[in-house]
Amino acid sequence: AIDLLLAWTLFLIPVFGWIIGLWFIVVRDGLRKPGASPGKRLFHLEVVPWNKPYRPEKTVTRNIFLIIPFLNVITILIEGVILLLTKDPSRLIGDRMAGLRVVHASETSLSN
Repeated sequence: AIDLLLAWTLFLIPVFGWIIGLWFIVVRDGLRKPGASPGKRLFHLEVVPWNKPYRPEKTVTRNIFLIIPFLNVITILIEGVILLLTKDPSRLIGDRMAGLRVVHASETSLSN
């Protein structure tokens, strides 16, 4: 929610604000510290790879559904079914496609 509030603030910038806001939504988890958007850093969360090496471009795959309205609606419906049928409800469809998951930062520091 914090990241989307930041994006909406960027949308208010005249002329190119909406482009910068959309860019921020898509790449926010790969900015500065890989795997941590400003909102995730605030709550000590990170996006980490799921059995694959971390690549910042995977965050684009993870977040692309947020900016395409029609796909967003379809994704929410599919995600609801997936969450009901799987044993790992913590991973969203974008996480599954990108091979990522969101964990508390202390989990990644213990495993390193």
